[in-house]
Amino acid sequence: MSDNIPFDIQMNIMNRLPVNSLLQFCTVLKLWKFSIDNFEFIRNYGVRKKNSCCSNLSYKNDNHGFMYSVDENLAFRHMDSNLNIISLTPVASSEGVWCFTFGDNSMLLLWNPSIKKSVGISVPNYTFQPDSPKMIFGFGIRLVTLEPTLLKINYPLYSDSPWYVSISTLSSRTWYNLDYDCLPRESIRIKRVGQAVIDGKIFWIGSERFYNDDGISNKIYLIVSFDLVTHQFHVQDMPE
Repeated sequence: MSDNIPFDIQMNIMNRLPVNSLLQFCTVLKLWKFSIDNFEFIRNYGVRKKNSCCSNLSYKNDNHGFMYSVDENLAFRHMDSNLNIISLTPVASSEGVWCFTFGDNSMLLLWNPSIKKSVGISVPNYTFQPDSPKMIFGFGIRLVTLEPTLLKINYPLYSDSPWYVSISTLSSRTWYNLDYDCLPRESIRIKRVGQAVIDGKIFWIGSERFYNDDGISNKIYLIVSFDLVTHQFHVQDMPE
């Protein structure tokens, strides 16, 4: 690249290049490698193709499935895909990548509509866990490494018993259990549908039920989050 081109314009050009070309640039000049490895460049590069899609709408009609993206102006755009949409249930999206459960939750499917590619990840069924009919999936992309991260959360439906949380990444395809000290209180429950990924954290609406001396229950709502870097859960009160 010519020395007559200002450095900020050089970086803007590299921001539009495919990954393979960026790797070649890293071997040419130390300054380029330093700049490409910089957190801000990685973050901006990872979202450079991000559009105004705010949510995904999928529905079934007879034996056919349909999918639309919905932008911030509530405009609908049909999304072409070779996926068997009727068998998919949306989990969440992060940095332009969508996550779905497939069939009987035996597989999670990641789909990048910008490159029209998808990949499936098998979901384990841990036989050493006690009966945990409540199962929730979480999905988010870690900003620094752009690593897709998957969560599988299990806990009993009614009793205050331990959570069992498994985590996996696209690169490892291996699941492992989080330690109990990373998990929230056993009495907290998460809404099955709906999550948001903001600044490297997954957010859900949660709830916790309390009982007074007369046995009357009272439920409060909370914000439950999971940090994609530290792999820790956090709980905070709803804002007034």
